Amino acid sequence: NVNAIAVTPPPVALMVTRLLMTALQQIDLVMLEALDVDEQAVGQYAAAARVSHFLTLPLVAALIVVSPLLGALDGVDGADAARRWLYARAGLTTAVASAALAVPVLLMPGAAMGLFGVGYVGGASALQLLTAGSLVLGCFGLAVPFLQFDGGYKVVVAVNAVFLVANVGANLALIPRYGIDGAAMASLGAFAAFTAVVAALAWRRHGLAPFVAGRPA
Repeated sequence: NVNAIAVTPPPVALMVTRLLMTALQQIDLVMLEALDVDEQAVGQYAAAARVSHFLTLPLVAALIVVSPLLGALDGVDGADAARRWLYARAGLTTAVASAALAVPVLLMPGAAMGLFGVGYVGGASALQLLTAGSLVLGCFGLAVPFLQFDGGYKVVVAVNAVFLVANVGANLALIPRYGIDGAAMASLGAFAAFTAVVAALAWRRHGLAPFVAGRPA
């Protein structure tokens, strides 16, 4: 038997990872539609998801800046120490920026949803849950590219796939009982667990600790 993940070339694995992450962000809306949740509630959830996606902008910006630097460090003397320093500093900056955007939404979710109209305020609690997930992703999501550039792309693909399936199962269990809040719970759980596993792997395999590192050699 051949392990498909083991023989997947790095560029393909990176593309698959992005596709799986996108699916992880969108699966809740698909599940809400499939389970015949009230159309107004689905609209509220879509608006909340839009806000939560906006809150990941610091992470997206960090990925744009950091990815070329990781490539430039490949094969350079002292690359491991430089990666640890970059991971800590970029991670801290991204976490602070993510918190600056997320905390006001966590404290005033009704006001944030009210920007879409009075009929969307009912999605405030779902927005809080999705915002918490975006904050966790913003604080620890940089572990993904660092783990990939250190040869862990196969692991990231596998972890993405596992949590995508787990998120579908959580949606099936929670949406019928809690509606859009159930979908938001499933999303929060999936992103929190995914980032925890990836960050732990980055630490265990490569000594990449978030927020704290010495100066590069």
